[in-house]
Amino acid sequence: KMQANMGGAYRVLQGQYFFDELYAATIYRFTLWWAWLMAAFDRVIIDGIVNGTGYLTRIVSSVSGTFDKYVVDGAVNGVATVLQGAGEGFRRIQTGRVQTYLAYTVASVLVLILIYRVL
Repeated sequence: KMQANMGGAYRVLQGQYFFDELYAATIYRFTLWWAWLMAAFDRVIIDGIVNGTGYLTRIVSSVSGTFDKYVVDGAVNGVATVLQGAGEGFRRIQTGRVQTYLAYTVASVLVLILIYRVL
């Protein structure tokens, strides 16, 4: 009987002022759209930056590793080889025999005299 007496007002009150429909058509729909937009932004922009940074880091690391292996290690090993060779040479000179040292000294003095006379 109340429904008949109130007419359209009863329908509005029964539908809670159509709040649920209004909420679904506005706030809920906007929230879904915003979530979709942010997910796409994350997937394209953020993931792109993260993946690009990772890729770039691997490239720089590879170049750095190659440089370290061939240039830095090569230089260090080259210096070590030269010093080892020099040590081998000096070891032959340092016999511990005074006669050998005297011979080296005499030969060096003769070479210096020869250089002095020629120049």
